[in-house]
Amino acid sequence: MPRFDFGYFKSNQVKRKNVHNTKDVIKKCIANDLGYEWYDGPREIGYGGYHYDGRWKKFLPKIIKRYKLTNKSKVLELGCRKGFFLNDLKELLPGIKIVGVEDHKYPLKKSLKSVKKNLKYIEKYYLIKYPKNYFDFAMCFNNIYRYNYTDMLKVFRVMEKVAKHKFVTIPSYEAKKEKEKIMNFSSLGSVFLNRKEWSKLFKYTGYTGDYFFTNSKVLGL
Repeated sequence: MPRFDFGYFKSNQVKRKNVHNTKDVIKKCIANDLGYEWYDGPREIGYGGYHYDGRWKKFLPKIIKRYKLTNKSKVLELGCRKGFFLNDLKELLPGIKIVGVEDHKYPLKKSLKSVKKNLKYIEKYYLIKYPKNYFDFAMCFNNIYRYNYTDMLKVFRVMEKVAKHKFVTIPSYEAKKEKEKIMNFSSLGSVFLNRKEWSKLFKYTGYTGDYFFTNSKVLGL
């Protein structure tokens, strides 16, 4: 279970203030509907406009190299949102087979036309049905932490089953102050663990893939 940092957060790091105000229960409820307000509504609710900017093209060469992806590879993204990652991957490797799944419908309706046919709605990420090692690579980027323990364990196990190589990003902390900052910033988070606890969870589920821990410093909090 190696740590893998392809530079996403270093490149996109900004100093953030607690714009989400997670103490406001109504705003938190609106965010968790994962609809227009979360993606394209005001910043105090969510992204403040989730628009395509081609940023993944800067990081994909490292991902392609690490997981030895080719035009013949198969890639799965759990939590594909509007398909930005898969679109850029397809542009770099036109022959690659891509599949994106999402557990809420709004971003799929607003997804890029170039990959829309490759994206599908599923009630829970762990409900995907593919044979063992069907995919060469599976990624869950800033999504799995939304699930409760029961569902999260299932997601890790299904990733381990269906993909030869895996990568997840998950929120973590070392000190109490760090945990407070992340919890105050996150509108969607259900599970917040320190690094040792995440390692134990990986081992418990049998997850052997790569990971990257986000924390208050990485997020610019």
